Amino acid sequence: MPYQLGDTPIRSNKELKNYRFSGLRSTLLRCAIPLSCLFIPQVNHDKLSSMKILIYVLIFLTVLAVTSCTPAITSDSSKDCEHTSNTFKCVKYIKNYDGDTLTVDIPNTHPFFGKNVKVRVLGLDTPEVKTEDKCEKDAARIARRLVENLLKRAQRIDLTEIDRDKYFRVLANVIVDGRNLKDILIKENLAYEYHGGKKKKINWCDFHKRQVAGDSN
Repeated sequence: MPYQLGDTPIRSNKELKNYRFSGLRSTLLRCAIPLSCLFIPQVNHDKLSSMKILIYVLIFLTVLAVTSCTPAITSDSSKDCEHTSNTFKCVKYIKNYDGDTLTVDIPNTHPFFGKNVKVRVLGLDTPEVKTEDKCEKDAARIARRLVENLLKRAQRIDLTEIDRDKYFRVLANVIVDGRNLKDILIKENLAYEYHGGKKKKINWCDFHKRQVAGDSN
C-alpha cells in the first residue's frame, strides 16, 4: 500500500531507499561540504551522481588534512627574538621610575614571570628623584625624561648580561636599537659608573652644569 513522506508519495521499498539516498546526498552537499561551493556552480543537487559526492568529500578531507598538518612558519624576525641563557630579546618598555630603573614586559614567557618586570640598568647609578638636593632632583628628572623618550621610540630593546640584584630585580645592560643605555647616560653627564658597594658622593650641580654646557655646544 503506497504511503507518503512530506509531499512525495512512496509506493515501494526501492522508492523509499532512493528517497533516503537523495535526502542524504542533498544534506552532505548543503551542510557537510561547504567547500564544494568554491568548486562548483549552483546546480540542482538531486542531479549530481554519487561519484561526484564522493569526489567532493575527498577534496574536503584532503584540504582539511593538509591545512591541519602544515607546520607554522617561523619568520626570521621571531627567531631573532628568541631568548638565551643571559639575554632577554625584544622586550617591551612599560615605564621608568628614574634613569636607571625601568619596567618591561618580556615576551614568550609566562605572564607570572614576564609581565611588569623591574629592571636595574647594569654598571651605573643615576641621580635620585626623591632627594632634598635640588641639583640632583633636576638631573634625575632630565635623566628620567631622556630614558623615557629613548625607550618609547625604540624599535627594539634587548636585555643582555642578565642577573639579579640584591632587591631581586633583573640587572642587565639595556640595549636600545643597538646602543647601550649606560653609555648614553654617562655621555650625557646624567650617570656615573657604579658596580655595587658604597655609592660615591656626587656633586650633581656640577654634573648638571656640564650637561647644560654640553647641550649648548
